[in-house]
Parts: sequence; structure tokens; C-alpha cells
Amino acid sequence: MLRPLVLLAIIVALAVGAAAQPARAQDKLVRDGVVAIDCDGATEGIQENCTYDTGETFLVKVHIAEAPPDGYNGFELHVSWTVPQLAYRPSVELDEEFLEPGCPTAGRTNQWIVDFQPRPAVAFVCLNPPGSDVRLAQGVPVEIEVTCWAGGDGTLDPARSLLWIRGNSIAPVDQFRPLTREASVTCRPKSGQLGDIDCGGTVDSVDAALVLQFSAGLLEPLNCDYKGDMTQNGRLDSRDALLILQNVAGLI
Repeated sequence: MLRPLVLLAIIVALAVGAAAQPARAQDKLVRDGVVAIDCDGATEGIQENCTYDTGETFLVKVHIAEAPPDGYNGFELHVSWTVPQLAYRPSVELDEEFLEPGCPTAGRTNQWIVDFQPRPAVAFVCLNPPGSDVRLAQGVPVEIEVTCWAGGDGTLDPARSLLWIRGNSIAPVDQFRPLTREASVTCRPKSGQLGDIDCGGTVDSVDAALVLQFSAGLLEPLNCDYKGDMTQNGRLDSRDALLILQNVAGLI
């Protein structure tokens, strides 16, 4: 049988250990950080559930919502989205989307993440030189414009994002995969004929020509460009133009 003093010491040790677990979990949360998606960047706070009309473009902000007191001096922020419900077009100038002024080396990469199936994504990277004193705290380093492309429910997901603190070497000394919070977006279908990219009220060969010009980068976005996505894959290309022409000819 354990002596009373020994038993008391064990109980106290267990109690202290149990109390330390939440503290350690909180320390890890602050150290690793939190990256959250705000699907309504035009308003204050972080909105994680939004509803828009099909064809409507909205501002999305990527928040570093939690950070250690000293901050980070580098990040790799990823945003992926659901197709065909959502579509993203990069801005012409990087600084229209990249808001962090403290990054001497900033970059943006469009890519496809393969998780059993292709997923469109964009990544923003901020690099500071080894040993740099620049620190990035909480805030909004990135914002992008996204369009409700087709009716239905979609998500904006910051998974695979990284935050790091560099030392005196080229490679990150401490690299953290933050807790991430995605946003859900409902795209309400609007009435109108699929293929009518110019909102003219009818579908004809002009719409097919506009799809080809738009996909070639010869046109600015049109008010009803989402209606030209005949294949419902979240983008416009020659296949959509061909389907429009076949529709006009009564072949489909």
C-alpha cells in the first residue's frame, strides 16, 4: 500500500500534468499559427459562410489570424477552391493581391493540387533573407477576387499553407503548418440560357466567337462569361465554343 504522502504527491503530479496539457496545446497553437479565409472581404471581421449570385465577383481575404508575439518572417499561403462553382482570375499586377509590404521577395504561383483529383489553387510566397529582423504579425497579407461561376456549394480552403521563422541558413529553421479554417460559399443560380456569354438574350455564333477571344486573352471579362462554360469545368476554352456552335446548329 502506498503511503499517504506518496499518494498525495502522485495526485498533485497528475493534476499539474493535466493542467499543463491545455497550456502546451495553446502554446503550439500560437507558435504554429492560424490561417483563415474570409469570403466577404468587403466587410469587417472574418466571414466563413457567404452567399452570392452566379456571376458575382467577391473579395476574399487570407488572414493570419493567430501568430506568436515576434511574428514570422516568411510564409507560403495556399488557397484552393471548388470547381465549377468558383473561379479565380489573377490580377495583372502582383501588388494588387499581395498586400504585405515587408517582403523583399514575393511571388505568386498558380498550380493544381492533386488529392485523388485535380484541384485549382494559387500560392503566395514571402521570403526574407536569412537572419532578417523583419517579422510578419497577424493581419491580411493576401486578398484575391473570386467569381461564383456555377450554381451550388463551394469551398475556399487554405490547407497546405506554411509559416516559418528563418535563422542564419538558407533553409527555414522552424517551419510550421498552421491550423487552417476554410470558408463555405453558396452560389445562387441565376436565370438565363447557358451559352449566352454576352447576355444578349439568345445563343448564337457571336457567343462562340467571344468565348474563343476570351480564352485567348483578347477580351476583358464579360458580365455573363460564366454562362459560356458549357462543360461546367470552371473555365472557358475552345470546347465551350464548339458546344455553343453545336447547340446553335441543333446538334445537341
